[in-house]
Amino acid sequence: MKKFAPLFLISLGLFADTAMVEKIQESALVIYNANKAFVHEKRTLHVVPQTTQIAYSGVASTIEPDSVDVSFPKGVTLYSQQYRYDKLNLYNLLETYLNKEVRLKQDNNTTVKATLLSTGGRVVLQTQDARIITANAHDLIFDSVPKTLHNKPSLVWNVKVDREIQQEMSIDYLIDNISFRSDYVLSLDDETADLTGWLTIKNNSGKTFTNTRLSLVAGDVHFVHNTTPHPMRSYKMANTLAMAAPATQHKAYGGYHLYTLPSHIDIADKATTQVQFLTQNDIAVQRLYEVHLSYPLSLHAQQKADVVQSLVFQTTQPLPQGVVRVYGAIQEHKVLLGEAKVAHTAKNGHVKLTLGNNFDLEATQTLLESEQRKGYKRSLVRYTVKNSSDETKKVTLFVPFSKEKNAKVTSNQPYVFTKGNVVTFTLNIIPNATATFVAEYELKK
Repeated sequence: MKKFAPLFLISLGLFADTAMVEKIQESALVIYNANKAFVHEKRTLHVVPQTTQIAYSGVASTIEPDSVDVSFPKGVTLYSQQYRYDKLNLYNLLETYLNKEVRLKQDNNTTVKATLLSTGGRVVLQTQDARIITANAHDLIFDSVPKTLHNKPSLVWNVKVDREIQQEMSIDYLIDNISFRSDYVLSLDDETADLTGWLTIKNNSGKTFTNTRLSLVAGDVHFVHNTTPHPMRSYKMANTLAMAAPATQHKAYGGYHLYTLPSHIDIADKATTQVQFLTQNDIAVQRLYEVHLSYPLSLHAQQKADVVQSLVFQTTQPLPQGVVRVYGAIQEHKVLLGEAKVAHTAKNGHVKLTLGNNFDLEATQTLLESEQRKGYKRSLVRYTVKNSSDETKKVTLFVPFSKEKNAKVTSNQPYVFTKGNVVTFTLNIIPNATATFVAEYELKK
């Protein structure tokens, strides 16, 4: 395959019938959970009665053209729309300049003007004195990139213009391949903690957003699947860290939650951008130790159960769903205590983070007696919780059982029903001690 040397390109030329709309006056981006985003832009449009096309360049290459909602000033009539993205290469330039004037570089570094007559192999040209000559394509100089060749992803509108207009226009459209997730760091210090929230935005949409107002929608918005595939694009991920003031604005609307950053940011294409959007300091944290036990009338012999440890706190700010990483200090060394998912949580909502099983707490349930006959079941169960730590632990035991009038629970340990039909025992176990109690369960049909 024949290779061509780099092209000589000079300043962009303009054709009278095409108006270019490039400079962005205002930009806003709303990102959804579904790998989609909504783009809103305002740009200044300048057209004259001779204008037959408007080229709106620099849209995302993953744009959904059928989602475009454009607002033109009065005096501009829209006939049709095209999405154009012409790769800038020698072949496209030659085809565009066919039967048009180019310049040919001479050996003495001078140039002559000629008309391009063919593009295959050695190009054929006609000079101004009517001579027909051949030349290598890399010796051609193109004075401009024609506006008919859209080397950026563009929307091209065919229009009729009644008068000269220089006025602001707006456009809205949907794009794909852009997503966000929420990540949190909870730094634990005894009974209080500091919470930091980060938004991680992955942008593979084919567009860089500059000085953009960013919002994120938490909730499952329904989108109709688009069966038209976008071109495959290769990319190398880069990381950008953007610091923002922790004063994210939150608004509930139509069953969704909208989070808007307080300042405009830049989001590069083919990059991962992280934005700090939330801080809460000195949060009161409660530690929970919970055991979920078996249905007593189905218990056999002896079973051990894990004691799960969790953290509970109240958030003063809305939290989009995400992952919380909990850090604590052991002899001045920071360690990861666990990770947990947090659901969409409204302002002043309670958050429960389940971190894993506690190493120092052991729970055992032992069947002491069992009786079953027609229309009647009874079990006598002993519960044992061992605390091997040097601190008093408050442990809650959950036993699934009926609270109907034909059921009966008898125990030397106080209990309540929670979460419907769940018998709940609460034990305060001193350091290096074991707590034991017995409960009897009866069910008559």
